[in-house]
Amino acid sequence: MLVTRRDGQLVLVTQPGHAAFAGWLAEHWGNEQFVVPAPRDALLTAATHHDDGWLELDGRPMYNAEQRRPAHFIELPLTETVGPYGDGVESVYARDVHAGALVSMHFSGFYTGRWGVGGGTPSGNELAQEVVATQEARWMPALREAWGYRGRRSEFDAATWHAYEVLQAVDLLSLAHGLMDLERPAPHGEPVDVTTTLARIEQLPGPRVVTGVPLRAGGPHVPIMVTVAEAGLVLLDPYPLREPVLEFALPVREIDDHPYDSAEDAARAFHAAPVRHVELTLTHAP
Repeated sequence: MLVTRRDGQLVLVTQPGHAAFAGWLAEHWGNEQFVVPAPRDALLTAATHHDDGWLELDGRPMYNAEQRRPAHFIELPLTETVGPYGDGVESVYARDVHAGALVSMHFSGFYTGRWGVGGGTPSGNELAQEVVATQEARWMPALREAWGYRGRRSEFDAATWHAYEVLQAVDLLSLAHGLMDLERPAPHGEPVDVTTTLARIEQLPGPRVVTGVPLRAGGPHVPIMVTVAEAGLVLLDPYPLREPVLEFALPVREIDDHPYDSAEDAARAFHAAPVRHVELTLTHAP
C-alpha cells in the first residue's frame, strides 16, 4: 500500500493499482527515441503482475502499530513480506516463465541496487542475501528455458536485461504518480529523485525524476522528469511513450487522517472507503 498524507486525509493506492499503471505504461512504451524491449509480452506480464505478492498484504491491509494507521509499503519488515512476495513471483512464473524471471530479477534487485541501475551497494541483511541467492538460482534455468536455444544467447540476455531496466522505469514512474499530488500543479524547482521519496508519508511538492532509463538494450540511459503542470496533467521529459497524449484513471482511496486503535479499525476504514479514480493525462513537455 502506498500511503501519503494530504489535506487531513490519508491517500491510499494499493500495490495492484500501482502495478496496473506500471503495466499500462509498459504497454504504451516506445517511440523513435525509446526502443521497445524484444521480450515485450514478457515485459507486459511482468509489469502488470510484479506486485501480485502484495495482494494478500494489501487485502488486509497491513497496519503500522506505532503510527496507528495503515502501513506504508516501505515500512514493512522483510520478514513479513518475503513469503507473500515470493509467492507472487511464483504466480508470475506460472503465467509465463520469461515474465517470471523478470519479476524474480526485480525482487532480488531490491537488495542489489537494482542490479546497478540504481547504484548503491548490496544489502547486508542476511534474509535479503538469501532472497538474492534464491531468486538468482530460480531465474537462471528459467531464462535458459525461455531462450530455448533459439538464436544467440548473448542477444537474448541483452534483450532480457533491457526489459528488466524498462520494468524498473515503469515501476518508478508509477510509484511517482502514486505518491505525488496529481490534482494540483507542482511548483518549479529542481526535480527530486523518486527513490529518495519512497519512504515519505508527507510528500514535498515539486517535480520528480526517474534515473537510469534505457533508450535501448545496453544504453545509453537517461533521466525522465515528471511534472504536474496542472491538475491531472503530467508532463514527462523526455517522453517515452508511443502516443503523444495518453489518459489513465488511477484508483485511490481516502480515509480520515487520525489514529486507528487497531489493525481491524484501520481495515474497516480502508474497506469502507470508496474507490475514486484520479483522471490523468500524460504528454510530453513543451
